Amino acid sequence: MYADPVLLRAAIEAVAPEELGAPAHSYLRTAPLLTRTMAPVLLRASLLETAFVEDGLPGYAAAVHRLGLELPWQTLWSLPVAGVKAVTIGSLPQPGGAEAIPVAVLVVPEGTPGARPVGDGSALLVHSLVQPAPLGEAAPEQILRPYEDERVAAPLALSRGADYLRVWDRASEEVVAALITDTPFTAADLSPDGILLVATERGAKALRIRPRAAQIAS
Repeated sequence: MYADPVLLRAAIEAVAPEELGAPAHSYLRTAPLLTRTMAPVLLRASLLETAFVEDGLPGYAAAVHRLGLELPWQTLWSLPVAGVKAVTIGSLPQPGGAEAIPVAVLVVPEGTPGARPVGDGSALLVHSLVQPAPLGEAAPEQILRPYEDERVAAPLALSRGADYLRVWDRASEEVVAALITDTPFTAADLSPDGILLVATERGAKALRIRPRAAQIAS
């Protein structure tokens, strides 16, 4: 986290790829963003935390949080599914009056494992919003979307461009998280309680946003 990213990248690249461990490969994948943004320590930690989750290294992501840095988000899960066209956050009612399960609904190409075809070559893939778990048995027609007044009353708001996403604090109008990417964003949604669901060409991921000073993630 604290090493100069240009020097560290050069040092890692000097080692034969087959001799590198998985965390080093995650660093090399993230290095272009680190050097392009001239990222300070907190930003480097944030980018790497997300990269470790994306690469199936949750232990290393947890280690980043144990450094005591106040990261602006926690990456909850990442799903390497191609062709995500749209994303929606909702909730799945449970029997007996039990608390509804927050879910992420991804519009993906028909034939994607675990997804239900809906016609026009598309399918719906339902995933837990908070846990790294697919919900393949969930019926999409049972999922409830947040009401518009819930979104408007939420403390955080979302704005999006082709290569960036910003999460705003409505009260202060300050940016609390700004995400950048080396592949285009294809879709995004923000739950009323501050969980950001985002998709790129590489897949989808969910981040729990923490309303602190403005930061950048990928």
